[in-house]
Amino acid sequence: MSQELVYLAPTKGNKGYEKHSREVLRILYNKGMKIQHICLPFLSDKVELDPEMQDVISETMANKVSDTAPILILSIAQSVLDLIQRGGISNISCSNRKLYNYTTWETDKIPVLWSMLAKELSCTFVTNEFLRDVWTSCGVPHNKVEVIHEGVNTDMYHPDAEPLPLHYRGQLLQDRFQYRFFVSAEISARKNIKSVITSFIKAFKDTDYADKTCLILKVSYLHKDTNEQDYFNDIDSSGVHIVLCDQVFPDIYMPSLFANATHYVTASYGEGWDLNCVEMAAMGKVIIAPYHTAYKDYLNDDVAYLIKNCVKIPAVHNSPGINRLMQGSCWFRPDNDELVSLMRESVENSKLSEKKSHNCLKHIVKKFTWGETIDKLYKYLVEYQCGGCHIKG
Repeated sequence: MSQELVYLAPTKGNKGYEKHSREVLRILYNKGMKIQHICLPFLSDKVELDPEMQDVISETMANKVSDTAPILILSIAQSVLDLIQRGGISNISCSNRKLYNYTTWETDKIPVLWSMLAKELSCTFVTNEFLRDVWTSCGVPHNKVEVIHEGVNTDMYHPDAEPLPLHYRGQLLQDRFQYRFFVSAEISARKNIKSVITSFIKAFKDTDYADKTCLILKVSYLHKDTNEQDYFNDIDSSGVHIVLCDQVFPDIYMPSLFANATHYVTASYGEGWDLNCVEMAAMGKVIIAPYHTAYKDYLNDDVAYLIKNCVKIPAVHNSPGINRLMQGSCWFRPDNDELVSLMRESVENSKLSEKKSHNCLKHIVKKFTWGETIDKLYKYLVEYQCGGCHIKG
């Protein structure tokens, strides 16, 4: 049983996928695995890393492992195909080398080439039960797909994190507003930020809560030339308080940023996991989310306010390349009126919100830590005996 690994993943950017990649690398390294890390092109701006993480990346990128060490690629399946076609993975036709893909997706179908790839891999690890069903419904054998959830770093994300000082018109947010809703997402069709904004306005404008409540928008951009004013300029936000933040924060500052919130809200059309949601839950925040895709794996009525009415619609991505991969597939649009109702209920029924957030904190910390994630991943990489990979470049 090998305790060596070739690990291909993007580890230097600031997107959730890259944050996931770093945590997997960090914990496998701390478990004593010898890792040869190949950093894939990252999806976003380079982020400032803490010294420990930078040392782990530098050391593992300099390592060399044996030519029988298993390969783990943390990326969407299309990137795996691209690597194979370009000859970017060597010696994978050896019968004693295992090739794994740890991946995620957000729609109800995958391209035919992805299912063909998954049949040849040693195993595909997906991040939720919805995706296991997607892969198997597209023809991938059940024994070739395993669910390995993402996790949360509870040493960083906990209720006692000190808030980063954020000001609104000269006052600290936590002093100015009793209820602070937080949405953190890229400006894209899937993340559906506009629905969160318009629902927030409808929920609180011209109410007794209008001056006690704010919406914190932590946005990022799929394209650097995105103008957030063009995206939001058709929304009349008069009568409510919205705080826009588009800074790129190093990982170590994210818990302090999240500590400003009392609520986390999302109206996403589909998620492979939503790491921000799990991190907010581990900090004891009130969660409002759709009940679809990954959310079904870690949320229920006892721990969160759930949008149950979600309508299947064709998936259309802002990126032409990703959009081609999504052709013929669907994701799920949450009902705006239900979101409005849940926002109001979450402030009007403070006892219920406190109960849900307390339950959610205990639930997430018990079942969805990075330790739990890596223990399961480690089992497959080191202990689980499955067939070799016979893909030819």
